[in-house]
Amino acid sequence: MGPIADSERYSPRHLARIAGILGLAGIATGAFDIGYVQSTLIVAGSPALTLHNIAAHQGLFRMGFSAHIIELLINIPGEVIAFYLFRRVNLPTGNRRDGPGLIHARSGQRLCPACRGVGAGGPFTFLGLLWR
Repeated sequence: MGPIADSERYSPRHLARIAGILGLAGIATGAFDIGYVQSTLIVAGSPALTLHNIAAHQGLFRMGFSAHIIELLINIPGEVIAFYLFRRVNLPTGNRRDGPGLIHARSGQRLCPACRGVGAGGPFTFLGLLWR
């Protein structure tokens, strides 16, 4: 028997559980940042009042910023694990599913959940180039 491929070293169930835990952690940190911190600090139509809120609640602002950075960092291994799972079925499907998430997370732009897998996918995505 030949060497075991990296994607075959772990069971799909184990990888799916890790991806699920990472997804839930990303949802929790994103909900805290967007749902609580930004709604508490940002006042629509009043930049001066928003700046005053940020200055008055610097700890909350820093926690929200940290939560956003943690969310972005959690998405990277989640995308890679999802690529491993979808690659077992079909390599182009894995490329279309995970390429946009990694490309946009790296550039700081986020895709809406309905747009995942649309646009930058195909055989020329970041992860697809690694396994050619």
